[in-house]
Amino acid sequence: VLNTTFVVGSGLDHETQAKKLALLQLSLPAGQVLGLAVVAASAAAGLSISGIFLVMAAATLAFTAVVYFVNGAAAGRVHAVALSKVLDYDEAPTARVSVRAVLISQFGLALTLTFLLMLSAEGIESQYASYMESVFGLAPELSATGLSVIMLITIPLYLVAGRWTARSGPKVPLVASAVMRALAGAGLLLLPKSA
Repeated sequence: VLNTTFVVGSGLDHETQAKKLALLQLSLPAGQVLGLAVVAASAAAGLSISGIFLVMAAATLAFTAVVYFVNGAAAGRVHAVALSKVLDYDEAPTARVSVRAVLISQFGLALTLTFLLMLSAEGIESQYASYMESVFGLAPELSATGLSVIMLITIPLYLVAGRWTARSGPKVPLVASAVMRALAGAGLLLLPKSA
């Protein structure tokens, strides 16, 4: 979230911003693929579940520290852009905006829809291993491996989406991805025992 804010708030041109956001989003599938490799190596070394959890927690803390230190320049750019848009005290104060007005605005609608989209996506992903085991009889470790392989395959798609957004703007890729996601979900419902 912080890195996305830094990219969007840095005042980049549309094309550069789209490409940088696409590269940034690669951290998710890369992390899932590398995370599985670390878990597998830790398990092969005989570490307990608690030990593996501690290894992953330590990695999370280490990467958080790296993000903190390498984003100083980006944070400075965002801060400078924000300061350049601050109103002078001599200007007339704007009318107060209520929470209700924000929630029923276009921004509020977008926020609500995004929240529901993220909630459903995270809900499905958090139950992925359980779903694959109960519907298809796949062991959780096998479905976790499958998810990482899928993430590895999707890495080039992030780059394609970034270039597509840079060329045509965000609306067309967003609608196309939403339609593909809906079709994929409908396809899963057609599989045996999917209900």
